[in-house]
Amino acid sequence: MSVINDIIDEIKTIISADTDIADFCATNYGKSACVKTGDPNIANVPIHQIPVIVISDNYDERERRRFLFSEKESNLLITCGILQNDIEKAAAELISFKELIKLAFRKDPLLNGRVTYSVITKSRKLKVAAHPLYFIELVVYVNYKE
Repeated sequence: MSVINDIIDEIKTIISADTDIADFCATNYGKSACVKTGDPNIANVPIHQIPVIVISDNYDERERRRFLFSEKESNLLITCGILQNDIEKAAAELISFKELIKLAFRKDPLLNGRVTYSVITKSRKLKVAAHPLYFIELVVYVNYKE
């Protein structure tokens, strides 16, 4: 298994175990979030898996090597999806979801020792989703040793 796959699995473990995210999903959707790794294409997410969090490699951004090839940096994607009939409530819930994921990262920024640095660098609402499905995408920068 590659180092980047180990990092993705660690992010999955951290998000899956986060009680704040679990409480938020239970309160708003009546069930836990489906946290998985793999294809971030929202067209491939079955409706029964909503709310969903998909952690994946950002294939659009190639990893870069630094410091005489001993360290690498890469960008990963976290895609979050919700089902909400109320448009205004959906906007507020997406913001809350994003903030809870950021908080989970602040609790363990080294991802249990898997990386030397990680930070969520940006987020955006995905416009391809149609009411009542809403998705956001977060970009996570990681620096790690091979």
